[in-house]
Order: sequence, then C-alpha cells, then structure tokens
Amino acid sequence: MYYIKCRKNRKYYEARLVFQPKGRDSQVETYLRKGNLIFQGYKGSGKSLIYNKFCDIGEKLYNLTIIKIKHSESLADIFYNNKITKDDTEGEFCTAAKEASLIKKAENCLLIVDGADAFSGKKLELLKNLARNCKHYILTALDEKAINQTLQKIFKGKSEPQILQLKTYQTSKDLTNYLFIGFIFFIFLIGYFELALLLTAGRIFMRTK
Repeated sequence: MYYIKCRKNRKYYEARLVFQPKGRDSQVETYLRKGNLIFQGYKGSGKSLIYNKFCDIGEKLYNLTIIKIKHSESLADIFYNNKITKDDTEGEFCTAAKEASLIKKAENCLLIVDGADAFSGKKLELLKNLARNCKHYILTALDEKAINQTLQKIFKGKSEPQILQLKTYQTSKDLTNYLFIGFIFFIFLIGYFELALLLTAGRIFMRTK
C-alpha cells in the first residue's frame, strides 16, 4: 500500500512516498523532490490515491496554483473541477472559450494528471497546451513510455522528473505463482512425480491456513 505523507519542515512543506507492505508494520519512505514527478505502476498500485492526495496538498506544497485533470473525466468535468466560470471567459461560455481560459490559468501552475498515458482526442490536445504552460507537473501512468510521444517531448522540455515505480501486492503474488508452477512442471518432466504432488499439496494446505 502506498500513500503520501506531507509535513511542514521549518518554513516549507515536504512530501514523502510511503510504502507499507500488506500485513507488515514496517514502512519504506522515499523523499519526493519538489519538482516534476512521475508515478508509474499497474492498476491497483495506488496511482489514483496519489493523484487525489496531491490535488489536496499540491498548492501548499509547491506554493503554486494547481490544475488537475483525469483521463476518465469529460471536458465539462475538467472545466468544472478547475473552477472555470463565465467571469473567466469574459461572458462567453462555449467550449473554446473555456479551453482558452484554462490554458491561460495554467501559466506557471502545478499540473496534476491522472492516467497521462490514456489521453486521446480533444482531451489530449488540451493536455498538451496545459503541459506547455505549466511550471511543474505530477503525472500518474502505467508507464511513462506509453505516454503520447508529442506529450512526452513537451514534458521532457521541463526539468528532469523524479520517476517512481509503484509495485502491487498482486503483481508480486502472481509472479510467485508463475515461478512455482514452472518449478512443479520441471519436476514432473524429470520424473519426480511424487515430489511434485507433495509440494503441490503443501502449497494448497498453506493457502487454506
């Protein structure tokens, strides 16, 4: 399980990524630089929780206005969640006017993006413009290399990001299962049938405890 811990250190706030393995009391903390951050990992690794936390603490942590955007949101939700009103668009409230207002608001902001590798169409074009204007960014993605290439180039034009790989309990558990199955199959191939059956029975017994 991953979560973000934020605290005030003298005059400034600092954040740490905390990993607590399932069923254990021990924790592993990673200091987060106050710059560009990319959190990458499989589904269930905690990326959305990290996104939500930075939406809460990003402004005081970076002392910047935040723009937040999720790949699963509609354009209307994105404008609403970033408080784009008629006052911001000089009375015009069409989609183009809202986009222009949000892009202007993104100048020197902290851009927080959930699912940066899953954007497409109009939302991708909007994200590119926001990325060009932002001062810092925090991204979550399955893999940074899966992000749109043009968007990657825009982000790479900023300062070098701190990339953090999020591991899942399920991923490590599945890998262990695959290794065990391969080992049992090998024992069967070389003729140790009784040993293979004994190990399989022991594995099943341990699972039921």
